[in-house]
Amino acid sequence: MIEKRGFFGIGIFHCKNETNVGTLWRSAAILGADFIFTIGKRYKSQASDTTKAPRHIPLFHYKDYDDFFQHVPYDCPVIAVELADNSVPLETFVHPERCDR
Repeated sequence: MIEKRGFFGIGIFHCKNETNVGTLWRSAAILGADFIFTIGKRYKSQASDTTKAPRHIPLFHYKDYDDFFQHVPYDCPVIAVELADNSVPLETFVHPERCDR
């Protein structure tokens, strides 16, 4: 068995609706994320999470970007997934050992 090293979390900024958080939890379970986070509005547990991920994957909420950046773990780069002129394709991106994305 290979020992897992590092960690990562996935998050979302200002969800359009509450069911997106259930989808985020389900995605975290599938991807093996250690935690999820939201920036913006708070959400309640949703039926769209069919994996019962909240029992195993914590949710952290931040009121805005400033709050988020004040709480990023020490020496943990933040990776954003976004389409931009300077974006790196996901299939060629070399993922750091630990990060928030």
